[in-house]
Amino acid sequence: MLSDPALVIVDFQLDFCKKYSDEEERFVEDPIHQPAIDATVKFLKKYRESGRTPIFVGAIHSEKTVSRPLFEKYERIGKWFCRPGTEGAEFAPELEVGEEDIVVIKHRYSGFHNTDLDDYLRSNGITDTLFAGCATNVCVATTLYDAYDNGYDVTLLSDCSSTDLPELQKLTEKNVEAKFGTVCKSTDIEL
Repeated sequence: MLSDPALVIVDFQLDFCKKYSDEEERFVEDPIHQPAIDATVKFLKKYRESGRTPIFVGAIHSEKTVSRPLFEKYERIGKWFCRPGTEGAEFAPELEVGEEDIVVIKHRYSGFHNTDLDDYLRSNGITDTLFAGCATNVCVATTLYDAYDNGYDVTLLSDCSSTDLPELQKLTEKNVEAKFGTVCKSTDIEL
């Protein structure tokens, strides 16, 4: 059941929230993002036990779908993220994304840009949204800001979101609180 508050988890995908170990030939924990993943796993358990269905928003990037500036960036750095059909595009396994969960695929920073996210929320009468994921200052924030612009009440779960630079995490939290919505820990949410 999709109901208030809707939990929207953005880009906890292996290319973004784990590190690839050449020695082990697999993705391993990233100490920057793992605490947020762990907090999200705990909150997800409580969220699902309340009878609610989470929404997972994930990026898929290919030459056919990315914007010109992002294409140029990927070409310049010589690395593409979340390519179609790659392990790096998969969600972190700890999240246990299931068939009953809603999965929204995006090709831009915002989970609202040319996706069904707004349709899922509106058709289920959602007014309140909770956001988790990475990177807090990029895709999580962009999706949260678009939710606000579309008339949703927004809350950033600070313990369930992460970015590579701690100072940007704090600045994004301050910006959300100052202009858009609420910032709190997932342990503060009662379902």
